[in-house]
Amino acid sequence: MNATVKALDNIEIVGGHPAVDFVNTVHSWRADPPPDYLFTFDDFIDWSRISGLLPPKSAARFKSAPGQAKAEAFAEAIKLRANLHRIFVAISAGKAVPRNSLDHLNDVLHRTAPWRRLVAERREGRTTIRAGWNFE
Repeated sequence: MNATVKALDNIEIVGGHPAVDFVNTVHSWRADPPPDYLFTFDDFIDWSRISGLLPPKSAARFKSAPGQAKAEAFAEAIKLRANLHRIFVAISAGKAVPRNSLDHLNDVLHRTAPWRRLVAERREGRTTIRAGWNFE
């Protein structure tokens, strides 16, 4: 097995939140190239099942989607994962959240739950992410 490939059945779900665990599907963001657990849409669906986000029947249904739809969804998931990583790194370092990463996350939320909105706020030198509702 190549050093950049990690076996999905060995992944640890220990982040305490699905978004953190999703970012952790890259074993080390500092490595070049980063060791990754996800290489295909089916890997992403398997991780979603392993992490408890999808029941087996739903996972099987998603895996039966057409190839092009799966490729597009996987590319979007990987882009989301990278932006979540950028947001988490900024917050943990006490820095401003990258606007383009937050904009992308809001775009994903708008497409999947259009009434949700995330806002990054800096108070007393700390950045927090606040979720709100937008029913307009």
